[in-house]
Amino acid sequence: MTVYVDSNAGGANDGTSWTDAFLTFTQADAAAAANEETWIAYNHSESPGGTLSMSWASNINTPSVNRNQSRDPADDSYRVAAASQISVSDWTLLASADWAEYYGMHVTATDDMFISSVECQAKIDDFILTLSGTASNFAIGQDDGVDATFTNGLIDFTSTGGDGFSLASSHRVNFDNVIFNHASASGPASGYWFSDASLVGDLIIQNSDLSDSSADIFQLNDPAANLDYRVVACKLNSSTALINGSITSIRARAMLISSDDTTGNDLYRMEIEDAFGTITADDANYLDAGDGTNNISWKMVSDTTTEEYLLPLYSEWIEGWIDSTGSKTITVQLTTDNVVLQDDEFWIELEFLGDSGSPLGSLSDSRPATVTTTPSNLTTSTEAWTSPGITTDLDQEVSVTETFNRVGNFRCRLALANSSAARTVWVNPFPKVT
Repeated sequence: MTVYVDSNAGGANDGTSWTDAFLTFTQADAAAAANEETWIAYNHSESPGGTLSMSWASNINTPSVNRNQSRDPADDSYRVAAASQISVSDWTLLASADWAEYYGMHVTATDDMFISSVECQAKIDDFILTLSGTASNFAIGQDDGVDATFTNGLIDFTSTGGDGFSLASSHRVNFDNVIFNHASASGPASGYWFSDASLVGDLIIQNSDLSDSSADIFQLNDPAANLDYRVVACKLNSSTALINGSITSIRARAMLISSDDTTGNDLYRMEIEDAFGTITADDANYLDAGDGTNNISWKMVSDTTTEEYLLPLYSEWIEGWIDSTGSKTITVQLTTDNVVLQDDEFWIELEFLGDSGSPLGSLSDSRPATVTTTPSNLTTSTEAWTSPGITTDLDQEVSVTETFNRVGNFRCRLALANSSAARTVWVNPFPKVT
């Protein structure tokens, strides 16, 4: 059975047809049973005034449903983007242990919005969510196991006091093709879009626009959190920082990848930050024999929270290819501002294909043999760098030599650690195979 909702219906209002549709979401929520769909008329409008909770708890174990789909089947155009207009003080989405899809929703809350469910999966598509309160907050993951996806929509904080998003408990959240607007040019009153009070969480913001305000993106200061937050191919304000403050948990990491910060340079912004330091792309200081066109380096800046040999700041993995078998040396060039590095504070880690008598993957690195082995200075390099931002560049290199018994891909990453002094290293992210 399909349940219908239309504030303009003039029939029996029992939800059995468009003519007899329920007048409100609350009526539909109470009447819906397992395996039913709830269809909302494209021109539906209601203003409950208080708190609107949409539980849909009767839809447990329904694998594929179209909740609140703002499409009128009597209309050939199907009005995919036509919005149901709902105005409330608080809007709460509760979808316990279920998969719920919401299409074409236009909800205005004068106070807060919540996605609060145990083991809930919710998809909100073709939407406009407006928070108009002076301290409005969008809380996601008030209970464990929230998996929420927002696609093709607008989230608009229309008050200058709107306070952004809070992420709690365990959660997995994805924003894709979403515009984030805020009435204040400086953004949420907190100074950042997303705050976290989670033990475990994954968040991806991709193909979205956060350029409306200069607010920072994340505030992650829970020392016990286990988090992986990523911003991919987004438009940013030139004053926006990835992290507001610093990350305190050694199991939390935030990444900004291929995003445009409108600064007008030729380099899409890349940044990685965790409790051990930051990594950014730098197109001012680079190896002369780089990739040839848009030369860049990775600027790695470690904190003293790192520990030599054991707890480093890691770069992203760099992919490469071995086109013949035999002994090969993988070398990465780097430079510092007149600092001689040792192999227990900067090293390369390598993963490559094994042979038929070995595991599928083999591992190697350039660290000292054991934590008690006396470290050695890195090898001095003769490669030249363009380095206007470095007072006295000291060129060095790291390498690892292994026997490759199979042709194929390899990957490597760089590690930087020093517990007594912060280190800054510029790395050429193009390894050389000889």
